[in-house]
Amino acid sequence: MAYARGVFTFLLVVLVGILAASCLASGSTSAASNPSDVERLIKIPVEFSQPAMAEVGGLKRVDVAECKQRIEGRLCPQVPYKTVNITLPFEAQDVRLEVCNVLFNELALDVPLEVATGPVPLSDPSLFAPVANPKFDESAWFPKDWAEMRVSCGRDTSDWRLKKFVTISLYPVRYLASEMRLQSLSSAEVKVFYSLGGAGLRGKAGGEKWDLLVISPEEFADALGGFILHKNLMGLKTVLVTLEDAEANSYGHDDQEKLKHFIAQSFQDHDVRYVLAVGDADKFPVRYAEVWDNYDDYSDVTDGHVVPCDLYYADLYDAKGKFCTWDANENGVYGESSSRSPNLDEVDLMPDVLFARLPVGRTADLNLMVSHIINYELNVSDASSWFNNVILCGSVISGPDPEGEGACEQLASDIFSDYDTVKLYTTTKPFDRDGPLSDLSVIHYVSKGCGFVTYIGHGLYQGWAFGMGNYLFANALSKLTNADMLPFVSTAACETAGFDNENREHPEFPAASDCIGERFVQGIDGGAIAYVGSTRVAYGAGSASSWNYYYAAKINRLILSAHKNGYRFVGEMFLKGIQGYINTCWSPSVYDMKTVMESITFGDPSLQIGGKLEALRQPVQVGLSVPRFSYQHETVALDVSCTNSGDARDVLLAIALVSPEGDMLFYPNWQTELALVPFSLDAGFSIEGLPLASFDMSFCPKGCNTFYIMLFDPDTMSPCSNLGGSCVYIQ
Repeated sequence: MAYARGVFTFLLVVLVGILAASCLASGSTSAASNPSDVERLIKIPVEFSQPAMAEVGGLKRVDVAECKQRIEGRLCPQVPYKTVNITLPFEAQDVRLEVCNVLFNELALDVPLEVATGPVPLSDPSLFAPVANPKFDESAWFPKDWAEMRVSCGRDTSDWRLKKFVTISLYPVRYLASEMRLQSLSSAEVKVFYSLGGAGLRGKAGGEKWDLLVISPEEFADALGGFILHKNLMGLKTVLVTLEDAEANSYGHDDQEKLKHFIAQSFQDHDVRYVLAVGDADKFPVRYAEVWDNYDDYSDVTDGHVVPCDLYYADLYDAKGKFCTWDANENGVYGESSSRSPNLDEVDLMPDVLFARLPVGRTADLNLMVSHIINYELNVSDASSWFNNVILCGSVISGPDPEGEGACEQLASDIFSDYDTVKLYTTTKPFDRDGPLSDLSVIHYVSKGCGFVTYIGHGLYQGWAFGMGNYLFANALSKLTNADMLPFVSTAACETAGFDNENREHPEFPAASDCIGERFVQGIDGGAIAYVGSTRVAYGAGSASSWNYYYAAKINRLILSAHKNGYRFVGEMFLKGIQGYINTCWSPSVYDMKTVMESITFGDPSLQIGGKLEALRQPVQVGLSVPRFSYQHETVALDVSCTNSGDARDVLLAIALVSPEGDMLFYPNWQTELALVPFSLDAGFSIEGLPLASFDMSFCPKGCNTFYIMLFDPDTMSPCSNLGGSCVYIQ
C-alpha cells in the first residue's frame, strides 16, 4: 500500500502499531508517592491528523494540522509538537505522566527529515557561533517518548493564587534517522497522576493585604510620597519599603537574595500581587544569570555571557513549592544555562509576583515618570481617540523573507483588527505599508498619539536598527511631542532594554546615557508609559508566516494578546506573556531560557493600559484637566466635568494638592485641614468644562504635584469619586 501527498511518495511499512497492553511512563516530580495520599487521575484523549509532507532543500519537512510549532534551538530532527496545559492545586505533589493506548503508523521516507540548527540572532549574525549541542543519537527514536511533562509553580490569574502548572508536550511524529523511518501518532490517551499533601498554599495573607509593594533606595523615598498616596487614593493598597530596610530585615547570600526573600515573605504575609522596583542598575541590585548561548560569549560590549534578569525577583517558588534560589548547585553562579545544560540551576521561570522596574538614576527622572503614571492613570481611557492608533514597525531580519513585517501583519489581523494601524515597513512587498520604516516616520506617527507601538527587527542598546544604515537612536527620542498620549511599547529586538549597559560604547554607534527603552519611558515632551524588551541579544526563527511563534516575537505576541483577552494591567500582560511562552515550549533550550530571563518591563506593573481603574467607575464621575507647565508663577486653571447617572444627590466637593512628599493640601488656603463645599447633583446632571478654580503655582514645591477633585458622600464621608491629574513643577 502506498500513501502519497503531492509529488512526494513514501511507503507504509507497518500499517498500525498498537500499545494497548501497557502504558508508557514519563517523568515525575518526585521518586514515589506517599502511600497515605490518595492518587488522583486526569485523562486526556489525544488525536492527530496524518502528517503533511514537503521536500525543502532536499530534506523532508513534516507538518501536522494540530501543531503550530516545530522543535527549535537544538541540533535534532525538526518535528512538530503541541502542548497541553493542566493547572493543579499548589499542594499537588508526585506528579507523573503515562501515555496509553497508542495508535500509530510507521512510514519510510525517501529523504532525511529536516534538522533544527538553531535560531537567528536579532543582532550581528557574524558573532553567532554554530550550535554546540552534541549530535543527536541517529540510532534511537526522536523524541524518545510520545509525550513529556514539565511542572512549574506560578500565579493563576483566575483567582491570583499560586498553582502548579503542568505542561505536556505531545509529539505527533517520531523519527529514526539511521533508517529514515517516521512514526505518525493517530491517537492515544495521556494520564496525569498526582496526589495532595504538599505544603499549604502560599499567598494566603497572614496580615494586611498589600496590592502593590514599592521598593526604593532611601534617596528616592521622599519623591515617592505623592505616588504612594495617589495609589492608595485610587483604591490600591500600596506600601513603600526602602531598599535599605528590606535588606536589613531579610537574609541571603547577597543583596539580591535578601531582596528576593523579603519579597517572598511579603507575598506570604500580605498576598502581594505587584512589586515595583525603583532605580537603575546602579541604584537597585541586578541579578545576573550566566548564559552561554554561543553568541559573543566572551565580550562585554555587545552581549557577553551574563544577562540581567528582573525575573529573578518574580520567580519565588519552584515546582515543589520551595524557594527558588536560581542556584540549585550552590556554586554562587545563578541561572546557569548552556547548550549542553539549558537549566543547570533548575530555574522555575514562572512569575509568582508581577514585577517591573522604574530605571531611574536621578530624582528628576523619577518625578517625571511618576507624573506620567499619575496622569495616565487618571485621565487616559481606551475611549480616547488617539489610544485607538497602533504603530507596527517591522523589518527584514535575516532575509530574503521580511520576517518582522510578516509578524506585524499577523498582529494587525489577530490582535489589532479593531484599531487604526499604521504599518511602517522596510520593504514595499509583499505587504502593503503606510510608510517606510525610519527614525523620522516613527517620530512622526508616535507624536500624533497612539495606544501601542511594537517593533520587530534588529536592535542594539542605543536604538532600533532598521537596516541599510537606518536607525532610531535613543537620542532622537527627544524629538517626540506626543505629550501625555503615551503608548505601551513592546519589542522583539536585541538589547533595547539593556538598562545596565548604557555607558558602554559601541565602536560604530554613538554612546547614550541610557538605553533606548529607558529613554522611551523618561521622555519630557513625549515617550512611552511602559516599555518591554530584551536586556541582551534576542532571537527569532521561522519565516514571515511563523516568526511570531518563536523566541522574542513569541513573547511579544503573547503580551499583546493578553491585553486583547482582557488582561489590561502592565504586570498582568507581562505575566501572561511569560506564562504563555513557558506553557507552549517543549523542552526549553538555552535560547528559550535566555529569551525568558532577559525579558523585562520598564514601568508601573499596577497601571492599567487604556482605561481608568475599575475602582473609580462610580455613579458620579469627575474629570480634571490640568495643563502642563514648567515655569515659576504659571497660573493653572482647573476645569471640571461632572456626570451623575443615578438619582439626585448631595455631595461635598474638595480640591486637593498632593506634594511630592505626600502632604495633602486643600484649596483655597492650601492647608492640611480638609475644606469641603456642598454641591447638589440633579438626576441625569451633566456639565463639561465648568471653570472651578484658578491659582498661581509659585507656592508649589519642586517635583511631581498631583491635583485631585474629590466628591464625598455627606453621610459617610467616603469618596464618591476622585479623579485628577499631575504636573511636574520645576522652579
